[in-house]
Amino acid sequence: MHLKNPGWLSTGLLKSIKRKYSLYKKFLKSPSPFNESSYKTYRNKLNHYLRLAKRSYYEVKLKTLKNNIKGTWNILN
Repeated sequence: MHLKNPGWLSTGLLKSIKRKYSLYKKFLKSPSPFNESSYKTYRNKLNHYLRLAKRSYYEVKLKTLKNNIKGTWNILN
């Protein structure tokens, strides 16, 4: 299954998501405190950057359509 890439998800973020998944698999394979903490730290930082990317993407989109009500609602829906 291949999902469509949203506009705010860059290639760097996609690579980071793959790295997070590999850290998670490593943690499941050998659950140690070090593997757990490295996975959780990476996961939390990645979630922070994902939120920032999504927020800035939609801020720019909404600023470009600030005088177009129909376009604004199309983005929001």
